[in-house]
Amino acid sequence: MPAWRCQGSKSRNSCAELRQQQGLAAKALEFAILTAARSGEVREMPWEGEIAGDAWTVPGRRMKGGKEHKLPLSKPALAVIDTMREVRQNGFVFPGEAGGDGFANYAELAVISSRCPGR
Repeated sequence: MPAWRCQGSKSRNSCAELRQQQGLAAKALEFAILTAARSGEVREMPWEGEIAGDAWTVPGRRMKGGKEHKLPLSKPALAVIDTMREVRQNGFVFPGEAGGDGFANYAELAVISSRCPGR
């Protein structure tokens, strides 16, 4: 059973359920699941300099271990990027409400909490 599947969910495809949710945090959480990236790396992902073709290169300064990390992007992950490109607001792929930064870490937790009441 996937960790994302919680109370009341009958689906085995948690990303399919997540795709139905509205909001930037749900898209960022979906992208994090699809890439197995840390949420901070996803939240702070800029449009310029890290995404090239079907790969995402996270520079060492943004990695916990300090080393550059190159991630291949699957078709579903690229679809999330394309969706975010349509609603681009600033320099971040997943912009925050303040306009100048990526969104806050509690936004993803709110998405999870809405799916897993009582946890």
